Amino acid sequence: MQRRRSMRFIRLMTLLALVTVLNVSCSRLRFIYDQTDWMVPRYVQSFVSLDDGQRQWLTRHWKFLRRWHCQHELPRYAKWLGQYHRLIIEGSVDEKLINAAYDELAGFFRALLQHASEPVLTFFGGLSNEQVVELKKNLVKFNTKYRAEVVKPDPERRRKKIKRTLNKRLRFWLAEITPPQQQRINETVNAMRLMGRDGLLARERWQEVLLKSLSHRRDRRQLSQALQLLFVDYRQIWLPAYKEKYRHNRRLLMMLLANILSHLSDRQKANVSRRVEAWLDDLRSINCNRL
Repeated sequence: MQRRRSMRFIRLMTLLALVTVLNVSCSRLRFIYDQTDWMVPRYVQSFVSLDDGQRQWLTRHWKFLRRWHCQHELPRYAKWLGQYHRLIIEGSVDEKLINAAYDELAGFFRALLQHASEPVLTFFGGLSNEQVVELKKNLVKFNTKYRAEVVKPDPERRRKKIKRTLNKRLRFWLAEITPPQQQRINETVNAMRLMGRDGLLARERWQEVLLKSLSHRRDRRQLSQALQLLFVDYRQIWLPAYKEKYRHNRRLLMMLLANILSHLSDRQKANVSRRVEAWLDDLRSINCNRL
């Protein structure tokens, strides 16, 4: 989570677009959806202090976005989840399918950002000089924490943490991990190219573009173009080393998921089905009209 904190506000808007891969219980999903009207201002204020008017404006526009999202996007997520659940149970899983599923999730992300573009533009355009200075200071603090938690630890410690995270996510869906699956997880993580310093440089480059764009934030057209680059076309500003590592690691993870999901035991398939049905029930139970 720490390596994305510079995008925390936007990540909140993508939270619901990525619900199908989050490791939370269905009841917690419903709770999160109901509580985002106060969670969003709170998270934004971890970067910049808001006055009463800004908090009210942010809450009001978030509620508009959340209702649209509930009515138009949640049915798409339910369809996506049901479709890939069926293919997993049938054993019709390969790397191409996993990549397609990932790309569809990215499409949900883009649709959400597109719908949120106007209020996001208005929010950033309305920041005061003092708020921009505060934002810059907080970004530096988060970078310092990232450096301590991600860059400085030795590679073996980082790989152990990644293995623990993968195991936790997979056990949530599969209930158990077999010895051959665990071996494949270990091999995958050992072959990954750790981001470390390249991740920090990518964060700092992204933040540099953001802060530069905010120096011209009264120019709505120019700010709009900058935010499009930062939040939608952000890969264009990735440095070559970071881009290469991302592609390498994504390929490894796609291969890992394809291998595991194509060789599930009956017990694992039963647990996947139980989780998926709970998610589908929860997605369908959210009452959009009361949001």
